[in-house]
Amino acid sequence: SKKLNKYIIDTSYFNVFPTARAEYKIKEDWVIGSSYSLKINRPLYQDLDPFLWYIDSLTSITGNSRLIPELNHQVEGTLNYKSYGIRLGYTHTKNAIRSMIRQGNTGANSIIFIKENLKQFSQWNATLDLPFEKKHFSSYNSIAININRLKDPRPELLLRRVTPQYYLYSANQINIKNYVTLNLNGEYYSGNNDGLVERKPLYYFSLGASKYFFSKKLFCQLLYNDFLKTYRFSGERRIGGITSRYNQHINSHFFRILLTYKFGKLKNVNYNNKAVNESEFNRIKQ
Repeated sequence: SKKLNKYIIDTSYFNVFPTARAEYKIKEDWVIGSSYSLKINRPLYQDLDPFLWYIDSLTSITGNSRLIPELNHQVEGTLNYKSYGIRLGYTHTKNAIRSMIRQGNTGANSIIFIKENLKQFSQWNATLDLPFEKKHFSSYNSIAININRLKDPRPELLLRRVTPQYYLYSANQINIKNYVTLNLNGEYYSGNNDGLVERKPLYYFSLGASKYFFSKKLFCQLLYNDFLKTYRFSGERRIGGITSRYNQHINSHFFRILLTYKFGKLKNVNYNNKAVNESEFNRIKQ
């Protein structure tokens, strides 16, 4: 602050981020493992911008220059039999960054969205991985349950009863007589509540087909993503007597054609790419 001639916000900090993993082979095809890691999630640059951005006459967004990074302690245990696996995990987040709502400046029904640090967030999860392959058909399926819970002592945060989230993922591929490969993928998130936000179910499906031509020099792929037009975020956020309901339709319904052609006799491509400051670029909204 030039006016007060002093630093108001101190963004300097020092952290160490260890990662450890151990595996033990019980017997043939059976492997048990465990891991621990401490990770950091820094706020986006736009989330730190203190200026006000109006979406419409009643809705606006502002940044919070006092945001600090959240720290994630992650513990996971695994049990694998061949390609099948069970994963049990727990994540404890300190200073969790979440979107909050405040009373706006343009009327009784106006609101302001702002990111703030909550005291802590915890997640318990269990995942079952079920791959399957037989002749010309292969499938990878994942079934999970997540229990998310937010905690914060502020009186305006009357956190509600937590409900678990069920997750299903399926990727299926069939090769029709080595002529064409067909794909059907789907993803489903059940409705859930982490105490702050109540979310409604979310799901989508995609279709695809691919084929090689000219002795595998030309690769052609067709993708019809979200062909049922169901990819929609909806739910309710209730903070300090203010209720905000959202219903956002994501523009994920598209048809894509990909053509790849290989020239010459090049077989092995030795190309190494190292991204510099990739984590910092990811903090910029496009």
